[in-house]
Amino acid sequence: MPSTSNSPVQQLRALANRPEEQARYAITLLRPRQARDLLQAALAAVRRYPLLEARTPLLKLYAYFSEQPEKRDPGGYVRRPLLDALRPLAMPEDLPLFLAAVATYERYPPSFQEEAGLVRAAGLVALNELDDRLACFHAARLLADLMHTDDMSGEPAVTAIGVLAAHDELMPLYLYATLPPSPDRSEVTAECLRSLTDLPPALLEPLAAQYADCEDSLVLIGLFDLLLGHQSGLQEEDFLTDLLARAREPDLYRYQTTALVAAGERAPLDLLLASVRWETDRSRRAIARDALVLRADEPRVIEALARLDQMPE
Repeated sequence: MPSTSNSPVQQLRALANRPEEQARYAITLLRPRQARDLLQAALAAVRRYPLLEARTPLLKLYAYFSEQPEKRDPGGYVRRPLLDALRPLAMPEDLPLFLAAVATYERYPPSFQEEAGLVRAAGLVALNELDDRLACFHAARLLADLMHTDDMSGEPAVTAIGVLAAHDELMPLYLYATLPPSPDRSEVTAECLRSLTDLPPALLEPLAAQYADCEDSLVLIGLFDLLLGHQSGLQEEDFLTDLLARAREPDLYRYQTTALVAAGERAPLDLLLASVRWETDRSRRAIARDALVLRADEPRVIEALARLDQMPE
């Protein structure tokens, strides 16, 4: 048993190397009106080591916070880890709870902006454990729920994309990816694109062409990931080369060059080597050099690095 001379948080930390003991102690901390930081730490321990005896206190806690969410858990920051902790302990009788979570919408004054996206996202993942077909239908609904998707995180639509992709339900993702890009949907569009690596190759060229004039870095990263990671190998090399040439933002160019080097295959590296052969921009040369150093044991990379170093400033 942990020492009673330390605070509960310190006792949890002291049991970090004994996850079962830590989880059993954490269960004793799952109480209403518990200090928020302590409750979050206890939930994390229970998630790491699921024990069946945690199920009842988790259910009671979820009911408590759901009774008055506007006072007890605005935004769902406690209910989300509660649902995550319940997921590995889920039983068929929990289906109504998860269905209610995935359909939870909450608005609070003064702005009355919807704030329960985290609950819907966690509810969807939990629902997927019990009924994956039903979860896919709800995932498609959440993906299409444009008015209630967070502009910054893309949730719960990003979670919905993960569920759909895991079950090879690509048509909703393809549909979303063909919508005209919008700045308030960048995260979701990017996630849809990078999740389409099993898309029929014949659809890649027209999809890529749709983004020929796109300047949204997040979306371009998603498209880059798709073309680089497609199941049939490197796709649309001319378009990838164009994406490299158009990448004026240093962070975007750094991501692209690093991804090409990290791919570990000859074709992506050849594409990068060809693109930097006559690069004249000093900052882009430095970024490309940093990426190529990761493969500095290869003769053709050594040659490219030497050429970059010899170019006039």
